[in-house]
Amino acid sequence: MLTLQSVGTVDYYKFSGAAGLNVDVGDGEMFTLTNRLSDTCGDLGVTSGTLRMAAGSGWLSASNVTVAAGARLLVDAGVGARAFGPAQGRSKATLTIADGGTLEIAGGERATVRTMRVGARDVGSGEFGGPAAGLDAAHTLDCLAGAGTVYVRGGG
Repeated sequence: MLTLQSVGTVDYYKFSGAAGLNVDVGDGEMFTLTNRLSDTCGDLGVTSGTLRMAAGSGWLSASNVTVAAGARLLVDAGVGARAFGPAQGRSKATLTIADGGTLEIAGGERATVRTMRVGARDVGSGEFGGPAAGLDAAHTLDCLAGAGTVYVRGGG
């Protein structure tokens, strides 16, 4: 697992094999991935600060995606479908958002994961979003921001 502790942008860099990435840049700071899809099967995490997945980026075979308390994972426009799995929506990722962590997905985007936990609670399957996504109360989660959604497909 590679831990990044400095602010910056990784442009045109591809993570492969079982590589994992943990962003620990500090509160109020941001690290950006852009312009390259990573076919890694490793973990993706944000311990502190913000990890921004910008245009052209994606973690195509993520195993575990974690957002710690106080941290933020930002999925930009054009990334949602490939953020944590292949564009066909067959993600095998387990998304875990700690109490106080935030996943923000741009409007019109839909990220897919296999399972999702918020704090100690498994949210089940279905489509979830933050208040700006316009979903019913049962599918609105405070840990989600932006007008985009997360589809939790469930199963294996």
